[in-house]
Amino acid sequence: MNPIYFKEDYLLEIIHEDDQIAVINKPANILTHLTKISEDTISVLDILNRQLERKMLPIHRLDRATTGLLVFAKDAIAAEKINEAFRSKKVKKTYHAIMRGYMEKTGFIDEPLFSETKNVNQEAVSEWKCLEQNELPWEISRYPTSRYSFVALFPQTGRHHQLRKHAAKLRHPIIGDRRHGDVKHNNFWRDKFGTNRLWLHASKIEIPYEDRLLKFEAELPNDYRMILEALGMKGAVD
Repeated sequence: MNPIYFKEDYLLEIIHEDDQIAVINKPANILTHLTKISEDTISVLDILNRQLERKMLPIHRLDRATTGLLVFAKDAIAAEKINEAFRSKKVKKTYHAIMRGYMEKTGFIDEPLFSETKNVNQEAVSEWKCLEQNELPWEISRYPTSRYSFVALFPQTGRHHQLRKHAAKLRHPIIGDRRHGDVKHNNFWRDKFGTNRLWLHASKIEIPYEDRLLKFEAELPNDYRMILEALGMKGAVD
């Protein structure tokens, strides 16, 4: 069911627009575009088409629950140029996530992920840098306290749910991930903070385009910053 704030006059935050592309800051709980199996009646693409009064072409996608940067093209030529950058792995992306437990300062995971649509294992590599950690007196499972990490994630490949699946394989699931995450922690956060969303945000993207390097950044949403403050990670917010 679509949240009430995605009504007919809802406007997206546009980070950048020129005569070839548009970059938006996607809110949580909305699809990038509608699919045949979706019961949704509105998507980011629908809103953007109306907002810009033209048909846009989605370059990539974010999961329904993920917030942050999405790139759209205004014509097929621009779309193909950017898609080629994605295919050749020249696009650099940075995400931020709140994860269960204490992550190592830096690291990477190189573990293939199974594609249900293609019925094969596909190469998948993700790197990370832990920015801040804290331990709180929340007895959620068998421990009297709970630990969390605020982490920058750098996917080197673009598989479906890659960061979420890799986080789960590392035994440090992203908080709010209802499919690959920790049910007990997710339920605790829902009851404590009154929200049930995924704490994963697409913060930065760099795309080589013609003779330029396009760089875009989307700040953390206000509710995300409030959660970090509640976790005692003031340094991460600043």
